[in-house]
Amino acid sequence: MLKKAVLMVFATMLLIAFAGIASANQVDGMVSGTGPVLPVDLDVSVNPGGLGDGLIYGYYNARDAFTFFRVVNTSTTEAIKARVRFREAKRSKEILDFNICLSNKDQWSAWIFSPTAAGPAIILPTDGGLEPPDSVTAAMKTITAPAISANGQAFKYSATGPAGLAGVTADDTKEGYFEIIGVTTLLAGSDGGVDTNDSHVNFTASQCINIQSPVNEVPNVLAGNADVIVFRPVQGSGLYSYNAAAIADCDITQDFDLSAEFPVWTNCFNGLSGVDYALTKVNHIAMYNLEEWDGAETEVIINFPTKSLHGVGPWTKPFDTVSSSNCEPVDINIYNDLENTSTSTTDFSPSGNPAQPELCNEVNVIKIEKSDLLNTKVGAQFNVSGVTPFTGLGWVRIGLNTGTISCATGNSTCRDAGAVESVGLPSLGFVLNRFIGEMGAMDSTQYNSYIRFNQVAPGRQ
Repeated sequence: MLKKAVLMVFATMLLIAFAGIASANQVDGMVSGTGPVLPVDLDVSVNPGGLGDGLIYGYYNARDAFTFFRVVNTSTTEAIKARVRFREAKRSKEILDFNICLSNKDQWSAWIFSPTAAGPAIILPTDGGLEPPDSVTAAMKTITAPAISANGQAFKYSATGPAGLAGVTADDTKEGYFEIIGVTTLLAGSDGGVDTNDSHVNFTASQCINIQSPVNEVPNVLAGNADVIVFRPVQGSGLYSYNAAAIADCDITQDFDLSAEFPVWTNCFNGLSGVDYALTKVNHIAMYNLEEWDGAETEVIINFPTKSLHGVGPWTKPFDTVSSSNCEPVDINIYNDLENTSTSTTDFSPSGNPAQPELCNEVNVIKIEKSDLLNTKVGAQFNVSGVTPFTGLGWVRIGLNTGTISCATGNSTCRDAGAVESVGLPSLGFVLNRFIGEMGAMDSTQYNSYIRFNQVAPGRQ
């Protein structure tokens, strides 16, 4: 049975009382109020201003949908080389990665869609503006598409990719997330024969590939957003837009070999645990609308963007999954606007553990009641019909603090040799709403973090 919110609070209070710690909120790896100071070795954070040297785009969909995205180099003086990496939604298997080079003040954009029902999704760059190439336009009009454009690149899967993609089907490539990691700025005289960093325009592919200059720190100047455009004539269409999460001060380490390595979050100056710390949340809060008069629907997306870097089941902490089911247990409490609540686990499906709801993918689409906004293969259903009387407005809390809070076991990201713990799991959350026909919105979930600080740890005050 799900823990009731009051029991969770009481248990946490007991844990604090007996562990000899101080605690408070910190947000996104930054100082917050009068809480504990940041770990002494932490630089990385999630920038609420949306600018960083790395970006995480938490969701794309190419099933009855098209995703359009952009990345912008807001620097007026420096060109930047970055790595783009796409991961499928079930296990975060890497299905495509490549480099892009952005001149100062430049942007790069692309469409993601499926030209055929049986084939994989493709990415189609469109540097000329928002208007898509003819193949995308035709697909939008007919929900089918002609042959892949010569400029498009299909995502890889088990039949086309390396052994690491075993079990990934063409259909799996149609839903997932992606990241862009700034690798280096381009300095005059060390940029593979390209013009100086403040004058070059329109990098060619060969120029971008051949740039092997020493890694120079990328400033927090990258920004990005995405639009998920759904075309479902029967279920209803919608436009869902969001800003990419900006990872600030990742700062790829100076010993990174640009010619031989492909950066992941582990290569940030603070390592993987630093990025985990900045992304860790203990609760996601989503407000829902299920009002019948306007046909409203709500879905919640929870993404674990660093889980795949912790191994492949069983994962290393902070993820405490130990079975091949890949599932992470969560606590869910839901409230309507009459202050009624439901915590019945029988209302969550599927659940690998009968005693508790679980999120079993790297990207999870939680459909509330009969919502059907997205054609998804990584969905879970959460029903609220057990609450009587029930109204169509309310909110849901998705708690990620379900395991042992310990640096030695799981459910916390630790810094300063375990002196500081960010409780919960590294995650991103979105809430999708559609109402009054096809009017839609996609917002980040509200959330809170919970930081534990061991007062007796050496060197801490």
